[in-house]
This record gives sequence, C-alpha cells and structure tokens, in this order.
Amino acid sequence: MNKNSSTKKNAEIIDEICQTTLLSLQKARGNPHALAQAVVAYVVAAQAVNLSIDEIENTLGVDDPCIMDLADLSAEDEDVIINAFETFLGTQ
Repeated sequence: MNKNSSTKKNAEIIDEICQTTLLSLQKARGNPHALAQAVVAYVVAAQAVNLSIDEIENTLGVDDPCIMDLADLSAEDEDVIINAFETFLGTQ
C-alpha cells in the first residue's frame, strides 16, 4: 500500500469515528452518563488510530465545525462532554 492510499484510508477511519461519535452524542442528549460514555469511546477510538490529544480535542470541540457543534447540543450537555473529556484524560 502506498503512502497516499494509506493516508486516504486513515482519513476514512477518522471520519467514521467522528460520524459515530456525532450520532452517539445526538442520541445521548440530556443523558450525562451516555454523553460521558460517548466521549470515552471517541477518545479510545481516536487514540487507537494514533491521533494526538490535540487532534482529538480539536475535532471534538475546537475546529469549525467540530463534533459538538454538529451535534447541536445544549450548553449543559457541552459542559458534561468537556468535563468527561478532561476527567478521562486525567485518568490516563
């Protein structure tokens, strides 16, 4: 496999992880436990494909558009996600 096809495959995997996370967050609206689980699943999956913590954080809540923006969550849900992300990283 050449570098271009490997990069394309990796981009497809990352996109799939992001789409799965987006759907999980949308389904978990208003449920702090489910939101936290979706965040943990996202971080674990993203780390498995060697994304850096900065890339993971940016894709989740910084980049425009980010997963949290696309999920159209309440401010309370976004706070839960941020806290879950920070808590999970603190346990690693």
